[in-house]
Amino acid sequence: MRVGSKELKNRLGHYLREVRSGARVVVTDRGTPIALVVPLPEDHVEAGEAGLDELEREGLLARGTGRRWRDFDAVEVAPGSSVSALVVAEREPAAARATRLLAAARAEGLRVQQPSG
Repeated sequence: MRVGSKELKNRLGHYLREVRSGARVVVTDRGTPIALVVPLPEDHVEAGEAGLDELEREGLLARGTGRRWRDFDAVEVAPGSSVSALVVAEREPAAARATRLLAAARAEGLRVQQPSG
């Protein structure tokens, strides 16, 4: 099977599934063959898994759960806000977030009343 580099980039998942099922893919650049994508021999796959297992035992790797993006709930972002700010806010501990928000409110000249007791 032959595929141009742009087509390979656009449909990489498709071609990787083909390779996984045993196909050999010749990658071309402007019609000139430049690479060959072939399935790994089984002993290489097993060695790779063993290496990943070792990295996981050492705490250097955390394997994914297999959960795909479409399994997550959608989040609405307010107009004028950014997704990155939302992610940072979700990762920030509650006490640090409260301190940051109080400082920002004071910087804007807002009067902030501390909760009592």
